[in-house]
Amino acid sequence: MALSFSLIVLGVLGLSLLWLINFIFILPLWRMRYYRKQGIPCEFFPLLGIYVKAFKNLDKTGEFYAMWKELIKKEPRPKAFCTSVLSQAEVTLFDPAMIKEFLGHPERYVKHPVVVDIFKELMGNGLVTAEGKIWKTHRKLISLNFHYEYIHSIVPEIVIIAQEIFEKLK
Repeated sequence: MALSFSLIVLGVLGLSLLWLINFIFILPLWRMRYYRKQGIPCEFFPLLGIYVKAFKNLDKTGEFYAMWKELIKKEPRPKAFCTSVLSQAEVTLFDPAMIKEFLGHPERYVKHPVVVDIFKELMGNGLVTAEGKIWKTHRKLISLNFHYEYIHSIVPEIVIIAQEIFEKLK
């Protein structure tokens, strides 16, 4: 009886270990392969992805984004960068055309759920975090504020407010 119980425990531990290896190593590497085939540079870091390296860089250099500078030295105009976070592949876009495509067609792309949750916590369900019809409504409302005539008309107010702030800072 004791032997069968120990075999069951050993089997459960073995399956748990296999699941963990799959979750931490195999799935993210498999998903990152898709982006590598498209020519996007990728770096694999188990569990928390590039964020571990970012925090190490912060301690070492005082800059959280030092690794992006390293990437730019290797490739002066990177379009995107891919890393692993948990079992997912996370893509960071740098190319303005790719960012425009991503933001212009949110129904085609999946926003990283962890990032969306963080932004929702900080900013609510706004343009960055909204999806579908809510996103389109927010985008239309916000885009009205970026027309040249509107911006041109509020420049004098911006100058006055900036001067007041600078006076208070003196």
